[in-house]
Amino acid sequence: MKKTVFAALALMAAPLALSACGSDAAQEEQTPEGVGLVIENARLVMPPVSGNPAAIYFDMTNSTDRKIGYSAVSVDKAESATLHKKFSYDGQPAEMAELGPQVIKSGETVNFKPGDMHVMVMNLDESVKAGDSVEVTLTVAGGDKQSFAAEVVAPGEGMLEEE
Repeated sequence: MKKTVFAALALMAAPLALSACGSDAAQEEQTPEGVGLVIENARLVMPPVSGNPAAIYFDMTNSTDRKIGYSAVSVDKAESATLHKKFSYDGQPAEMAELGPQVIKSGETVNFKPGDMHVMVMNLDESVKAGDSVEVTLTVAGGDKQSFAAEVVAPGEGMLEEE
């Protein structure tokens, strides 16, 4: 009797164990290599005054057929980084503010540019110099990440004319 109950329990548990293994394999197959964002013209502009924040500008295109939400950014060799934008209210002088979560539509291009959206980089390692490259990582909805390289340029360089 004990063998029969044990055998029945073993048979019931087998599909659960197999499905658990199968779900791991399915998750590995579904893990994307990137999140579908195409990043171009990425550059980190060094601050004109040592110790001040640096800024990263780039063009980002959603190459997927769905919206992609993004909310966080990190920069290698920096203490912290945040998404920022200049805002102006009721004719008052423009002020910078940290951005909350953003969405980029399918096929849309978003430009991070001087005087508008940018990545503010705090406490960049002193070893970073013009001509170097730093890794920038965007975190998107669901926790997926996409990294790209940003060329480090001297203060004032890479400041394309505001549109």
